[in-house]
Amino acid sequence: MSSKRSLIFWWIAALLLAAAFARLGFWQWSRAEEKRIQLAEVAAVMADPRPAELTGPPSGAYSWAQGRGQFQPSPVILLDNQQREGRVGVQVYGVFVPEAAPAQRLLVDLGWLPMDGQRDWPTVQLPQGTVQVSGLRSAPPAIGIRLGAGAGALQKRDARWLVTYLDLAEMDTQLGAQGRLARQVLRLDPKLPMGYKRDLVLHANSLPPERHVGYAVQWWGLALTVVLTALILTWRARKRQVAG
Repeated sequence: MSSKRSLIFWWIAALLLAAAFARLGFWQWSRAEEKRIQLAEVAAVMADPRPAELTGPPSGAYSWAQGRGQFQPSPVILLDNQQREGRVGVQVYGVFVPEAAPAQRLLVDLGWLPMDGQRDWPTVQLPQGTVQVSGLRSAPPAIGIRLGAGAGALQKRDARWLVTYLDLAEMDTQLGAQGRLARQVLRLDPKLPMGYKRDLVLHANSLPPERHVGYAVQWWGLALTVVLTALILTWRARKRQVAG
């Protein structure tokens, strides 16, 4: 291969690599924008929480809702690999049956419990009887990379189900005749005297917008580095040719 053809080959490789890095940067930037929008929407809801009925249609991606009903005794959903205050544990979800619509089902986020190094599943006490719940309605946690199969690599132990992600359609299949789950979950108001440690912080177990911006800058920096390196190597190669 001639030096000219070799140079063209390496420039094509460098530009493809730089383009891939730049694309990753733009993707990280778009994720930052998505999360900024989500945070702004939640802030607007929290600034003026106008409670809607649990069984009513959602007014948007986020809304404040309340209603009366009962928790089913089973299943209790334990979402694995959830961090809080530097510790690993599970997020606890109960299946709630609204009093106004007994045929409906809603997953309610009751809070976080630690899981020890022996991977002993925590014991969960669900609220008993008819209770009033309120909180932030939102989409379930993002699935991300699926590990395993079948309702989120579902494991069952008595009334508890341990999952690595929440897929509501797969949960419907597991629940069968118990009813179809609403496509949003209720993040229980931390002020209510039930459940476990919790807050309404969005993206608690994922990257904040600022981190996405930082990664975007890093990817763009790598793209620029590749191009600059190619330019320097090309300049040196031509300098050697002239000198030779």
